Amino acid sequence: MSKSSLPTVTSDIPRDLRLFVDRVREAFDGGFATRSDVARIVGRAFGKDPDEGDEGWLDVDIDKLIDLLEERIADSEIVRYLNERIDLIQLPETRIRAMTAALEERFSLLNAEVNATIRELVDGGTDITIGGQGGYTSLRALKVAGDLNSAAIMQLNTVTEDSGSVTARTLYGIEAAIYDEETGLAESHARITREETARAEEDAALATQIQEIGATVETETGRIEGLIMDEREARVDEIGAVVTDLTALTGRVGTNEGSIADLNDISVTSGSVNARQTAQLTATINDPDTGLAKAHAEITSVREAYVSADQALTNQITGLTATLEDQEAMVRQLDQAMVGYCTLAGHTTREVCEAAGGTWLVRPLAEAVRQVSVSSGGNTLSIEQLMRASVGADGTTTGLIGLKIDHSGYISGFGLSSQIINGQAVSHFVVNADMFAIGSPSRGGTHTAQYPFIVSTSTSIINGETVPAGVYMREAFIRNGSITSAKIGDAAITSAKIQSLWAGKITSGSIAVDTELRSTNYQSGVQGWMLRGDGQVEFNLAGNQFKIRDIVNGQAVTPFRVQGGVVYIDQLKVGSANLLSNAVTNVAGASANGWMPSLSLPLSEPGTQVLVIATANVFNYSPVMTEAHMNLSVGSMTGYHEVGASFDVGTAVTLTAAGIFSPSVSSPWNAAVGAFIWGRTGGGLDPGVTLGAASITAIAFKR
Repeated sequence: MSKSSLPTVTSDIPRDLRLFVDRVREAFDGGFATRSDVARIVGRAFGKDPDEGDEGWLDVDIDKLIDLLEERIADSEIVRYLNERIDLIQLPETRIRAMTAALEERFSLLNAEVNATIRELVDGGTDITIGGQGGYTSLRALKVAGDLNSAAIMQLNTVTEDSGSVTARTLYGIEAAIYDEETGLAESHARITREETARAEEDAALATQIQEIGATVETETGRIEGLIMDEREARVDEIGAVVTDLTALTGRVGTNEGSIADLNDISVTSGSVNARQTAQLTATINDPDTGLAKAHAEITSVREAYVSADQALTNQITGLTATLEDQEAMVRQLDQAMVGYCTLAGHTTREVCEAAGGTWLVRPLAEAVRQVSVSSGGNTLSIEQLMRASVGADGTTTGLIGLKIDHSGYISGFGLSSQIINGQAVSHFVVNADMFAIGSPSRGGTHTAQYPFIVSTSTSIINGETVPAGVYMREAFIRNGSITSAKIGDAAITSAKIQSLWAGKITSGSIAVDTELRSTNYQSGVQGWMLRGDGQVEFNLAGNQFKIRDIVNGQAVTPFRVQGGVVYIDQLKVGSANLLSNAVTNVAGASANGWMPSLSLPLSEPGTQVLVIATANVFNYSPVMTEAHMNLSVGSMTGYHEVGASFDVGTAVTLTAAGIFSPSVSSPWNAAVGAFIWGRTGGGLDPGVTLGAASITAIAFKR
């Protein structure tokens, strides 16, 4: 990573993240980028500089960092998009239906005018011109008629002049009809009707041409009709120019109808230019009783280019709709590129935008939206795919790609966004789903996909089993990880550095302890146990037993145990020395004046040696005694351990003496083992001592 690509830290970043970025920047600037250990980078970022392998950075408050990340993600463009319901694209008002309906009404009047004129004609040809000041009218016609049929061609031309305007008009009609004998009405009728008009005024001009080609047959079940209608108009005035071209094809059988219409229109003023193409295909079966659509299919396409002083816009909208009773399927597609847009969606002009409370931004925006939707019996499901790139009010760019499903208000999806935060581009990829999995590609046939990584965002019940929310992985290879809380059923770990571990059971080939291994209730000198890496061991039994057991010839034996403050050793081998059977004797208690409790040690083998250990609390009540001594004895053998101490009146000292005796053992005998405490003054011996708690232990062994 180069220095220039590191983010710039500003004061509006939370302090923890600002410290993190600063520390990482220092690490990279100092050449630290050559070291790939993420633990060291994070450790430095939080004010630490751990040695290689040190995991001190685990002291980081992971919960707090997760909260910060969730806050950042929640404020991203993609999350806002994924949380919104799908707003189906509304097809723009095409004017096609209104214009074709108006044309049909217009042709109804024109056909009535043509029919009235033709009825006045006689068989043969007609050529008449009449008029005078203010206008002229000419009629040219051919007609042939039988009892129940007729055919005619007519052209009526009119020119008029009025104050400030002149108008020229041609009405052209061709008609062939066969009439019903009983009703006298046309049973089958074919016609072509065309009107052309040109009008000029002082500051306006208009030219129009409309034409209808129609064929109608009346049957017992209803009318069968086919129509082709065209309207072309060019209109100019002091404001601008409007050019329109409409072609509509319609076929009807009873209440069923199909239509194709194309509308092209251009509007030009001194401040704006708009060009639009609209195409619409419809097929409808209406209920004969209600007149309402029972089945309907429609394709609508609108293409538009618009420019003004504060906007340039191109868009293309396509809509496919299929409806059968209460069931509907739709496909919508919108592609648009514009400079100048509203902060509120759906408002395409500055006036409409600001009236709705939005802000008009003269900035570029490009987007492509594709939607599919179905509904049945009140249940709806819509899918939307969006690509959008825009520039905001502050000049920053934002990009968004998203795909979401709106299932009657239950919204799921995924997407990627990139936006500028604190002067740097930041991207977010978010998946909103109950389950997310990464699986192997399918190769067709009987291929069974493998899913090594599955995320469940909510608790679910599958085949009667409750599956908690979490991340599920079949295999995981992690270079470096920070885990605040882990639950592991079976783990094979080559090397682990764990700051704090809780486990119900640990099975290990070996455990290397650097500092210490202790019980959870351990308090030095009070309770629990501790094994230190330097070899120190402490067991606080608190009335319980400590045992070392062995299996000898299939039988469990306890050669060593501690209970009630007494050490019991059944067999002992030290170097070349063997502890003799039943050769450990211990007695403890308060001692008589000067004498400790004595014990009897059975001796039975030549070469036996005796280790004697005695401990006693000694209290001085003599004002002249300065020293305390302890004598040990085994049978007739004695020895002493001299202790030098400042032994003032009223003070106490603990004496401990140990010695090895080698009595001559020629036959079994019981040796009396004892100890005597005595004092020394400047002038000689002084028995002025009192013994408190004391104990003496004798161990017989043979080398």
